[in-house]
Amino acid sequence: LYEESLAIRKELGDKHGTAMSLNNLGNIAQTEGNYAVARAFVEESLAILREVGDRWGIATNTNQLARIYGEMGRLDTAVVLFKVALGIYRELGDRNGEAKSLAQLGSANIYRAQEDPMLEKVLLRDALLYTDSSLSIYREIGELHATSDAYRTRSEINHAIGDDASALADHKIAE
Repeated sequence: LYEESLAIRKELGDKHGTAMSLNNLGNIAQTEGNYAVARAFVEESLAILREVGDRWGIATNTNQLARIYGEMGRLDTAVVLFKVALGIYRELGDRNGEAKSLAQLGSANIYRAQEDPMLEKVLLRDALLYTDSSLSIYREIGELHATSDAYRTRSEINHAIGDDASALADHKIAE
């Protein structure tokens, strides 16, 4: 279905629609674990969005590309891309996008900490700062589900750094 949509949108010269179809195909490939294909679709979508000047689309696709790189185990690249998306969301004043990027930066740093024991404390501290920032925004804009997720992440981080009292408190709030 998405392939048909892509073909029709290309035939019509609908650049924005083409980018959306490519992004949808990227989502499917990512869900199926086919990260190389997902990356190719999202990168092609990003190129079109840059061409048409869709800043919000660029931020969203950059965020998706970061998630793909994260799932590929390329966490350093994912972090760079999450920061790019974060900057664009901030420029646009998109608080939800900003909070989402901050939360994903927090999660990426948790995974990086698990891979690099030498930097574990620094990365977990950064993860907590990003998560706290996302939590503050989610509460401000009334995103209840995302607020709960942020408290769960805080609980995980606090447990990892040995602050079990805070981890338990955050876990209780998340429920």
